Amino acid sequence: MQGIGNTSKDKMFCCQDVSLSLGGRQILNNVNLEVSPGEILGIVGPNGAGKTSLFEVLCGRYESETAKKEAKKLDEKQKLEERDKKYGNRRRQRLIDTMYGNIVKIEMDNTHPLAFGYDKHYFSLKLEKKLYPLLPKGWNVGILKDPDSHISGFMGYRIKKKIKNNLVFGVYEAKNGRIIYMADNPLFRSYWYNSKVLFGNAIFLVKG
Repeated sequence: MQGIGNTSKDKMFCCQDVSLSLGGRQILNNVNLEVSPGEILGIVGPNGAGKTSLFEVLCGRYESETAKKEAKKLDEKQKLEERDKKYGNRRRQRLIDTMYGNIVKIEMDNTHPLAFGYDKHYFSLKLEKKLYPLLPKGWNVGILKDPDSHISGFMGYRIKKKIKNNLVFGVYEAKNGRIIYMADNPLFRSYWYNSKVLFGNAIFLVKG
């Protein structure tokens, strides 16, 4: 996806060349959209035309084909830059993709039973460097929104830069129960007292 956001003073919002394919089917193909201040815009079309998918791309739930291509180009550029490296910087270089116990701010959907008793934000201990995408189906209860979600602790700049709407806590409603996703161990060494409420909610309130 290219150019989502403000491009000039007379445009409140715009997107360019938005494409999306799911399961081998082309849903959106080079969609361009501009909205001016005070303008009311309606998107119409038959079922399956891609109206909801467009909004989900614009809200960051799905990544457009253009965004994937841009991410691939960036990854290839980083790999080329890594070839021109200095032996004396080898230890420092390893740190860019490393993280140790960090405190992060998570946006919580406190209307869901898993987040019962919490405010809209929850400060959690993050141990794993892997970032997970949002659930396409189910409930994304705790979300790591952006790099500013990092509050304290060492986090390599390349990991921090990749933070964008990542799943931390989620619930998927299966036929015979519920699958609860937790990106990190909330009971790690009993260090984070507030996380015990979350674990209790998972056991007693999120019913199958």
